[in-house]
Amino acid sequence: MAANATATDANAPVRLRVEIFDALAAAKGARTEMERAWLIGTHLTTLYRLRHAQHVPRLDLAMRMAARLGVAVDDIFELVEDEPYPGPTRPQPTHPQPTHPEPSKPKPAPKPPRRAKDEQVA
Repeated sequence: MAANATATDANAPVRLRVEIFDALAAAKGARTEMERAWLIGTHLTTLYRLRHAQHVPRLDLAMRMAARLGVAVDDIFELVEDEPYPGPTRPQPTHPQPTHPEPSKPKPAPKPPRRAKDEQVA
């Protein structure tokens, strides 16, 4: 980050430059998504999320990607300041949520009182 970067720059989303990434990966012989994920040393799901701007990479991943492609991090990632980062996506429940509290479970029946030692039946 530049010395004159503001605090808002640190919160700005980062997006993979997909066309450049694909061209660089193809030059290294990675043609499929699986080969590209293997080339940059990450899981296929992570690569998918990066490609679709659903994931902001950690610094170590961004640096590893750039190093394995032989470019600078700025060459394959760009700051997107006009769009807020959507954050992690969470699946919405498929069933309606109850609007009333669940009924409480019935309490177990009380145990009978213990007999004193002299009252116990042998």
